[in-house]
Formats: sequence, C-alpha cells, structure tokens
Amino acid sequence: MACNLIDHLNGYASEFGITRTLNETRDLRCVDICAPHVLLIHPFETFEQIIPWPNATTTPNRECRGVFDIPPGLPPERCFFRVTCANEEFNCVNGIPSIAVTVEGQLVLEFVVNGTSVFWVKDITVIDETLDASSNWYRTDTGNEINDENFAFFVTLIDGSCIVIDANCEIDEANEQVIFTANVVDKLWKHENVWVEGVTPYLQLIFAQPPTATNVTVHEEFDDHAIPSCIIP
Repeated sequence: MACNLIDHLNGYASEFGITRTLNETRDLRCVDICAPHVLLIHPFETFEQIIPWPNATTTPNRECRGVFDIPPGLPPERCFFRVTCANEEFNCVNGIPSIAVTVEGQLVLEFVVNGTSVFWVKDITVIDETLDASSNWYRTDTGNEINDENFAFFVTLIDGSCIVIDANCEIDEANEQVIFTANVVDKLWKHENVWVEGVTPYLQLIFAQPPTATNVTVHEEFDDHAIPSCIIP
C-alpha cells in the first residue's frame, strides 16, 4: 500500500481530532459507496498567452484613493491566476450530443510601488469550445481513444462532468511580459456503486444487541462559495 493510512492518521491523531488509536483489524474496512466514476477524459490543447505587463507614467503618483501608478519597466513581484467561472452544458440536437465547455478567469500581477502593493488584473477566457464525438475522448480504464459510435454509447451512461484546470504564469523580465499557460482536462462520469478499502477513523461500530454507532457526519455544500457558471442567467 503506497500510503499507510493507519500509521499516517495515528501520527496526526491530535491534529485531526481522532480520539483513539486506530488499528487495521478494527478500522480498515471494506466500504460500499456510491461515487462519480469517470469514464471518459478529453485533454484540451495547452492554452498559452503572452501578456505584456502595463507601463504607466514616468512620474508615478498616488491618487487620493490610494492607487499608485506603475512606473515603466517595473517588473511584477508575482503573478497568479484565479478561476472566476466555469461551466459545461450538455446539448443534444437531432440525436447528436455535444458538450459546451467554458472556463474564464483573471490573471493578477502584483507590483510593489514605494512599498505598497498594486494589483493589475486581466480577464482571460481559457476555454470556450464545444466537444462532440469527433473530439479526442479517451477511456479511463484502457487509455484507448474511442470512435464516434462508442461516444454515442458512453453518452447514454454519463450523469455529469467535471473540469480540471492547471494554470501557471511565468514572469519574463527581459521582455517585460508574462507567459501564461493553462492545461484543462474535461471528464465525463457516471454514478457508480463501488467497494473500496478505506479507514473510518471517527466511526466506532459496536456490534451489541442492538448494534450502535458513535459517529454522526453532516454534509453541507457551500453553494454561495462555489465557482459560478459563466452563463449569466
């Protein structure tokens, strides 16, 4: 086992709020769960954009609201990208399925002017593309690319999708620009019932008459905190 969960969790018992010493006999068990199982993967071509950073006045000053001008040639201290919205929309017209994928975000550059951070923001559309049977879809179990006919079959199985976004920016001081790249992977999944081997560190099953359990887990999703769809309702 690549990751020894029992030893790992015992080593961080107080940090993780585990109140008993775990052992393999009692706490490592087969668990029956329903989970999204990815069937197909589509890798988009790497997105790359060269972005010159902004140059402002040769006499930087401070406005009353505390905004500094950026002196020309001043390199940013750091850059990062944040996803502002993402969505996938399934469409079927005349029996032909397609999936519209949109990913948008903001490239943020931080400049330090007279000891004060100044942020410069640029909106970027990373993906705005419609996928269909002719797109390069790969099976997760074999890694093989599927043909048009098999895509139609998999569409009858899928229940949803997810997007993986890996973005990176590199500050190129010599050319006064930022090199922004992003790799995006689209995944189609179906709900599947599976057996997995896992550790239940908080659950204590007492097989008495009747059996009891000391653990209660309450699930909550922060809908207002989730990355929104790019489609304006």
